[in-house]
Amino acid sequence: MSDAWAAPVRRARRVNPAGPTRRISRRSTRRPTYVIRRNRRPGRRPSVVSADKGDFRRAPPMTDVRFAVLGPVRAWRRDTELDLGSRQQRLVLALLLARPNRPVSTSELLDLLWDDEPPRSAVNIVHRYIGTLRRVLEPDLALRANGEWLFGRGSEYRLRADAQTSDLVRCRQLTDDARKATARGQADVAMTQFAKALELWQGQCAAGLEPASGVHPAFVAVDREYSAIAHDAAEAALRYGSIGKILPGVRQAAERNPLDEPLQSQLILLLAADGKQAEALATYEHVRHRLADELGVEPSRELRSAHERVLRQHIGADDAAPPAPRFLKPAQLPADLAAFTGRADTLDRAAAMVSASTDATTIVAVDGMPGIGKTAFALRLAHLSTPQFPDGQLYIDLRGYGPPQSMVGPGEALRRFLNALGVPQNDIPTDLADQAALYRSVMADRRILVVLDNARSIEQIQDLLPGSATALVIVTSRGTLLDLVTRNGAHRITLGVLTAPEARAALARRVGTDRVAAEPEAMEKIIQQCGRLPLALAIAAAGIVSHPGSSLADIAHELDHAPDALDGLDGLGPSQGARPGLRGVFSWSYDALSPAAARLFRLLSVHPGPDIALGAIASLGGLTASSARALTGELALAHMVTERRLGRFIVHDLISAYATELCREVDTDDERRAALYRCFDHYRHSSHAANLRLLPLMPPPEPEPARPGVTAETFPDAIRAMAWFDAECHVLNTVVRHAAQQGAEPVAWPLALTLQQFYQRMGRYHDWAATMGCALEAAERIGDVTGQAHSHRSLSGAFLKLGEHDRHRRHLEAARALYEQLGWSAEQAYVHSNLADGLFMRGRFTESLASDERAFALFKQTSHNKGMAGSLYGQAACLIAMGRLDESIGPTYESMRLFQELGDANGEGLVWNILAEAYQRRGDHHEAAQCRRRGIDLYRKVDSRFNAAEAFIRLGLTGMATGDYRSVRECLTQALELLDDRVDES
Repeated sequence: MSDAWAAPVRRARRVNPAGPTRRISRRSTRRPTYVIRRNRRPGRRPSVVSADKGDFRRAPPMTDVRFAVLGPVRAWRRDTELDLGSRQQRLVLALLLARPNRPVSTSELLDLLWDDEPPRSAVNIVHRYIGTLRRVLEPDLALRANGEWLFGRGSEYRLRADAQTSDLVRCRQLTDDARKATARGQADVAMTQFAKALELWQGQCAAGLEPASGVHPAFVAVDREYSAIAHDAAEAALRYGSIGKILPGVRQAAERNPLDEPLQSQLILLLAADGKQAEALATYEHVRHRLADELGVEPSRELRSAHERVLRQHIGADDAAPPAPRFLKPAQLPADLAAFTGRADTLDRAAAMVSASTDATTIVAVDGMPGIGKTAFALRLAHLSTPQFPDGQLYIDLRGYGPPQSMVGPGEALRRFLNALGVPQNDIPTDLADQAALYRSVMADRRILVVLDNARSIEQIQDLLPGSATALVIVTSRGTLLDLVTRNGAHRITLGVLTAPEARAALARRVGTDRVAAEPEAMEKIIQQCGRLPLALAIAAAGIVSHPGSSLADIAHELDHAPDALDGLDGLGPSQGARPGLRGVFSWSYDALSPAAARLFRLLSVHPGPDIALGAIASLGGLTASSARALTGELALAHMVTERRLGRFIVHDLISAYATELCREVDTDDERRAALYRCFDHYRHSSHAANLRLLPLMPPPEPEPARPGVTAETFPDAIRAMAWFDAECHVLNTVVRHAAQQGAEPVAWPLALTLQQFYQRMGRYHDWAATMGCALEAAERIGDVTGQAHSHRSLSGAFLKLGEHDRHRRHLEAARALYEQLGWSAEQAYVHSNLADGLFMRGRFTESLASDERAFALFKQTSHNKGMAGSLYGQAACLIAMGRLDESIGPTYESMRLFQELGDANGEGLVWNILAEAYQRRGDHHEAAQCRRRGIDLYRKVDSRFNAAEAFIRLGLTGMATGDYRSVRECLTQALELLDDRVDES
């Protein structure tokens, strides 16, 4: 190989010093087979990645590292403050510090770091943050070692901390000591410890990391501890008269929590007790005005009482209200459901929430779609928790989604609770605010469990929440009650359908293990027809039990041959009086929807895909983007749809059956057909636009103008186009099949063609072949010669990648014949180019070169620069494979120039990789590696992930040739992460 290579390479680099990117080449020389061994056991990473093994049980040795999270997140080693890195990295540390010595899952960290859908590399990014933090804390730590502070186990991380190393742990220890001293009457000790605890606070928890630090439940819970500590300190100071030690800390806490009325009340009393009556009264007026301006409310009863006591100069502890009378111990929990099965992990997580130490009321909010088993779960959790709440249990069904006239308002619920707690009827105030205040007073310091079942909104339950940290509240709702999470720091649990083993166990528990064991196939059919929905399984089980003479196969057959799943299930069970079937349960949620949301819910049944994005929802309903977002949000809040990923929604099969039934009853055939074809247009136009961003050699035909109401997606670059294809490919596959089956064949084959570039770049060759096979059938069914020609040509490429050379050649010959029939000379060039690919892959380099030269001549006749660039690349690859390195210089350089002029980063990346092959043959491994890396950067620029993975593998082999085994490991790891099990096993 001559030095003539250097000039074109240097010129090419000056033309386009490639920036970052991802994926794989049309061909390269000498293609050996590379096997990367993967551990096939479920849940295991490839063997090239070492596991992070930590032992949480070991006690950390004493070191000089200290952490702060009560204010800005900071860390020191000895007296030197450490640089904790980027905002996201500090957020990771902040959450670990807010939960010292407790596990934090990777999914929690993902939710914390990304408001919208996390990037594909999100888990790796979190791992990198953890690794960086470990090395910041312990610079000499070996790569992937756990160290003494940050430990990983499975998908969880934990930070070790004690009172010497963490300001939060130290604060909790001081507060605990202070409260114990208060109970023993040791005033000086209590005041000293409270003062020290308050001094540790330098601001809100994780200050400076807003907005996350202000809304995330972990940080909100720590801030609520701050208010509780200040409140208890003030109360103790008023009792013992040691105002001076406590007032500065309480004043600062009140300034940081200006709308915390109990804390402001205590500050007012402290100021007055310290002889600062004027400041106390001014503080009251300031808080009153702020409450009115920001919340539109009047001061609470507690705040007004503090004001009145200052005016009357009744400040001391002796003037406090008399102790509440002895009340009853309620026991209102309904019986636990004997047939409750499964959800063990979710119950464990909920039980941990209940058991966690907190200084505010613990609230567990359970939501989910109709029939998912929210009440059963809440009652099981409540019964498991009763030993921790010896003062009683309150329960009420608020009937939030029943008939409107039966809904229980907050006033009625409060009166019932107060009666149950032993408050005489005549002592219950008539005003709702006064009832709520009395309820909180009666509940104060009592360990009581409250279950608020079937709530509709936060307004229905806000007054039913105790003010005491000693209470537990479990709320169930079909809505998400997000305000309860943001305002009150509730722990949210969203229930999904049962797992397959849980569904089997649930059915066996109700109908008997022997019966289901005798007919396992029929049992699986029944579970499938019930969609693993607990209510549907319960109805099916009731039907089975009530028909002891019928086999499970008979029941499964009855369900299978019912007009629809709802008819089968609602008709299966015995008569149960007023107890509603599935339709009744679903109807309560449907009837609560606005008319526009109800229409959209019905039309969603028309969509053929497994899930749907907001853009497609807008086109399906003929809506604007903002209207679609608002109406879908209403459906999600009612759990009629589920947001599986940000902006992507699914509908449970049984709810979809209900929507289909309603759509047939309410909407006309024309309305349903119009919605379906708006949907087709949305995907046809969006997919066409995305495909053009990938610069295909042969763009599919331009689609007809879209129907009114369709809003197609637009894509600023190839990265966004690839991301859209990645999210939508499973939907597009389904739409192609559906269009072919519904008499929309002219939609099927052009839509399928738009997926070819995506499939190539992702290495999804089986999907490519299957989708184009369906497209070919559709084109043949309507006698569309153009569609048949394009489909044959595309199929030939898929079979070439799959190594099925006979089928490749057969489809290619069929495409050539059809192009000749159509009289399309330009398309003959594509056929020659594809033929060259097949010959090259079989090692017939001379014939491949000849085909590429013929393709180049045809492309040149029509000034098709993309085709010319690809053919020149093919010629260069053949020449390099044959060892004719000097001859390959011209086509290599010219193909790179054309790809650069076209802005085709993927094509340019291919050329850099054949340059690497040339340098490799010359023995210049360093220059070969440089070319590979430049090609990888270009692939990443357009998310050409499969090409990038292959380039990493070949770069690893270069490292092996030079003895750089660390580079080999890194390259293979990168290749595995890019492939990420998305490539066909072949």
